[in-house]
Amino acid sequence: MTNINDNIRSMEWLHGEIETNPAIGADEAAKKLVNDIKTVADQMVEDAEAVVSRIHAEAESAAIKLAAEAAKSVGNIKKDSTRSASDMILNAKGGGSEKKNALAASSIIKKAEDALSQLNKRTEASLKSLAEDAETTAFKFNRIAEAEERKLVNLENETKKNVIDAGKEAAAKFPMAEKGDTLSEDERKNAQLASAEVIKKLALAADRVHLATVEATKIIQAASQEAALTMKKAIAKANRVINSAIEEANEAILQAVSQALASTVGEEEAEFFDLAPLKEKWGKRKT
Repeated sequence: MTNINDNIRSMEWLHGEIETNPAIGADEAAKKLVNDIKTVADQMVEDAEAVVSRIHAEAESAAIKLAAEAAKSVGNIKKDSTRSASDMILNAKGGGSEKKNALAASSIIKKAEDALSQLNKRTEASLKSLAEDAETTAFKFNRIAEAEERKLVNLENETKKNVIDAGKEAAAKFPMAEKGDTLSEDERKNAQLASAEVIKKLALAADRVHLATVEATKIIQAASQEAALTMKKAIAKANRVINSAIEEANEAILQAVSQALASTVGEEEAEFFDLAPLKEKWGKRKT
């Protein structure tokens, strides 16, 4: 984010001009202060745009990754459930009739279709929620950034007016010497007092600008960190939901295979069929 110290610069060089002519010097000082504020404000806008872009990019990247993982799991479940139906039911020695085995295999496929339908729905809902979280997070951050930018704009207008008005007021009291003339000692002292008042107001304005821009930068930095944390949590939540949906789909297929085996070869015989490879394979995925 913005480093304010790179933008708020010393105004010592303007003091001489203010002492020579308060109106002109104050006008130059006001322009410089305004330019400093604009520099910071422009950088804040650029920083804010980068934060918003990062929010959307992170959400999109996570969504693509999660969607790909879900699609891969869908393909694996389809393949494994079909293979289970074929290898464990239709080819089960000592099983029931061909019709009974076919019905059992069909029940596995049907259970897989139902499980995949639920998996796809939950994946779609989770990715939609992630996109909405990104929009909400970006919106909240933008509101904070825009509020700080408005503060700087108001400060810019106020600072410009105060410094210029101070210069005009001092100029009205400033005894401008004609070319070739010199000021008397009293006139010179009055001129110094008038210019000193302008310089004092300029110093106060510069200090206020510095403090305001530092505070604005601090607030936007905090908002940026909060937005990053919010998106990290949202992505983690989407990941947990989708992983959970995949595991539940896998578990549903395992149960379907177990039930199908029991219905064809009987519960006692079904205990001799080893489902450990499937359990081990599907159990590798953790949230």
